[in-house]
Amino acid sequence: MVPLNQWSHIAGVYRNDTDILAVAVNGDISWREDMLFAGNFSTDPNYKFGIGDYNTDLAVVSQAFSGKIDSVRISNIVRYTENFVTEESFLPDENTVALWNFDEPAGSTSFVDASGNGYTLTAFGNATTGY
Repeated sequence: MVPLNQWSHIAGVYRNDTDILAVAVNGDISWREDMLFAGNFSTDPNYKFGIGDYNTDLAVVSQAFSGKIDSVRISNIVRYTENFVTEESFLPDENTVALWNFDEPAGSTSFVDASGNGYTLTAFGNATTGY
């Protein structure tokens, strides 16, 4: 469970080679599912990454996630296989595919990839920076 009204570190880990999905909350692996996916979404160039609840047209259908996100990192390795100590912030390394720190000015809907790989993220629905 994610504690309310405080910052939490959430990590989702998907292993392509074994089809294992795991979720960690504040460094503790709290959920793991084997053989979750029938296909390989991570190599599909049409795959849309999202946080929250939306349909295939990317239209928001509910308030499944109502909160703030400080940063998102996508890696080409499995970083967490067991419980771990969380990091205060992420720095790009050779295994970082994309990194968004959401430190753009308030109201921004376009987010720069801090990894240097050029994956600009575009918000949809009600997503924006600022409080």
